[in-house]
Amino acid sequence: VGDDIEIVFDADITPGWILYSSDFQLEIGPQPAKFTFDSDTGLTLVGTIQPVEPRWKTDATLNGPYSYFAAHAQFRQKARLDAASGGASGRITGQTCLEESGLCRLFRETFSTAQP
Repeated sequence: VGDDIEIVFDADITPGWILYSSDFQLEIGPQPAKFTFDSDTGLTLVGTIQPVEPRWKTDATLNGPYSYFAAHAQFRQKARLDAASGGASGRITGQTCLEESGLCRLFRETFSTAQP
């Protein structure tokens, strides 16, 4: 209790596909990755989720820049242990696209970590 921890999310991405990152906002277009943590885990989040070295593009059609990952993605979230924790759990939502064809898919996945 009282310790600071860092939760690391790693994802391998199928060749040809991209995963949109979490650190951009466009009124239209790609859906950024969003991490929602359950509130009953004994953790207090410190700051926001941080993508690690995403690539950036500017698209005139979308009227702005966006960030994404190809091949591998990593996100990190700092947290403080407030109570005996059973770990972190929650949901990740976002969008992936096949670059060649433009086929895109929205996704929603749950996550759960073991006790730190």
